[in-house]
Amino acid sequence: MRDTPNAAFDGFQYAPIVTDRTRLGLLADEPAAAALRRRVRALQRALDRRLRGLSQRVDVRSVHEARIAARRLRVVLRSFASVLEPTVARAYRRAVAEVADVLQSVRDADVAVEQFDALIDHAEPAPAHARKRLIARRVRARRALRAALRTETWSARCAAMRAAAADPTLVGPSPERAGALA
Repeated sequence: MRDTPNAAFDGFQYAPIVTDRTRLGLLADEPAAAALRRRVRALQRALDRRLRGLSQRVDVRSVHEARIAARRLRVVLRSFASVLEPTVARAYRRAVAEVADVLQSVRDADVAVEQFDALIDHAEPAPAHARKRLIARRVRARRALRAALRTETWSARCAAMRAAAADPTLVGPSPERAGALA
């Protein structure tokens, strides 16, 4: 057996090891402000893509991926708050949190159905009304998400997030290198 990142072992295919830090948006020796600006913009573009996909189709996968994109952006905004301009960053974090909150109820309903199905998979048949209630909850959550996606408030929130990500004042100057800041 070869000892390489892509060597097959027991039927599993290992993912390649990422050695190129530029794929992660990190260049340890570049100025921190430039690295952070680039990372925030990339995360915002990823969130925009996921939200556009969500506007076309609300399903388990699209909701989950949109939530992941929002969470990644929230983590970066929270983790690097010390070098972000407070008023721009505060409004940006609030908008991303509102998007994540809307997605959370749908994701919770999806997970509830999945967990219910997993629990009763090998057990005696569960009462049909229990699963129906969970399905009804998921339908209501998805309907509310679809309605939210069509509002002016949602459009304005998404536009505000894009504007904040592109705002040159979002990231303040920092004499540090990205590696030290991280």
